[in-house]
Amino acid sequence: MIYIVIPTFNEKKFIKELIEKLNDQTVSDFKIIISDNGSSDGTDNMIVKKYPYVDLVLNDESYWWTKSTNAGIQHALKNATENDFILTINCDTIVKKDYLNNLLICNKKNPNNLIGSVTVDLDSNLIKFGGVIVNKWTAKYQRINHNENYDNVCKNTHNMTIKSSTLPGRGILIPIPIIKKIGLFDEMLPQYFADYEFGFRAGKNSVQPIVCYDAPVYTHMKNTGLNNELRKLSFSQFIYSFFTRRSPHFLLKRAVYIYKSFGIKFFLIHLPLDFLRLIVGSSLRQFKNQH
Repeated sequence: MIYIVIPTFNEKKFIKELIEKLNDQTVSDFKIIISDNGSSDGTDNMIVKKYPYVDLVLNDESYWWTKSTNAGIQHALKNATENDFILTINCDTIVKKDYLNNLLICNKKNPNNLIGSVTVDLDSNLIKFGGVIVNKWTAKYQRINHNENYDNVCKNTHNMTIKSSTLPGRGILIPIPIIKKIGLFDEMLPQYFADYEFGFRAGKNSVQPIVCYDAPVYTHMKNTGLNNELRKLSFSQFIYSFFTRRSPHFLLKRAVYIYKSFGIKFFLIHLPLDFLRLIVGSSLRQFKNQH
C-alpha cells in the first residue's frame, strides 16, 4: 500500500486535477490523504462531497508544508505496515498513469532507499530537478540535467536513475521502515528546506536518495513561493524574499538547514559561501529581470 500524502492550502483548483490523475493509475493499491491547512476556498467540502474515499486531515493555518506533511504521515502510520510506503507529493502537480508503478519498479531495483521523482515544468517541459550533488565544503550545488528538455534527456534511455545528495518533497517514495528509522520532516524548517534536510539525514543513515527518471512529476512552477528564478518579483518582493518563510531564500531558515544538514564541522564554511552565492545570484537575476 502506498499512502499518498498531499499537503494543501487554498489549492482547490490544483487538487482536483491531481486526484483525477491518481485515480487513473495502473496500480490501485494506494490511499490518498489530503492534509488541509484551514483552506478558505472550499477544498474540504469538495473532498468530502466529490471524493469521499480520500482521507481528509484537517489542520489550521499555522500548519505550513512540513507540519502538514507530518500530520498526513502520522495519519497513515496508524494503519501502515512495514511493507507499505509513504509518498509525499505537492498539490500543484500532475502525474502520468504509470507514475506509481514506475516508482515501485524503481524501489524493487533499489530497495531500502528513497525514490524521488524528476521534476518537470508543466509549461516548458524543462527539468527543474533531476538530481543534485552538494559539495559540503564549497556549498556548490551541481544540478543534474537542470533546464534540459525532459523528453530529450530520456528519449534513448529506460529505467534511468541518478544518485542524488538529497530530494525535493514533490514526489518522494519512502518505505515505512525508513520513516521509523530516521523520523519525520523537521518542523524547525516549516516551509522550505525540510525535504532537503530529510534527504541528507537519510544519507547519514545509509539510505541513498535516488531520482527515478521514469516517474516524472509535472508541476506548475510559477505557483511556487517568492523566487525570482521562476518568476519576476518587484524590488520590495525581492528584498522581502530573504526574510519570509514563503521563500526558499529565507536566510534564517537556510542557516538552520545548513547546520542540521551538514553539522558544525562544515557550518562556518558552508554558510557564508551559500549566502554569498544566493544573494549575488538572486541580485543578478533581479537586475536582468528588470531590464
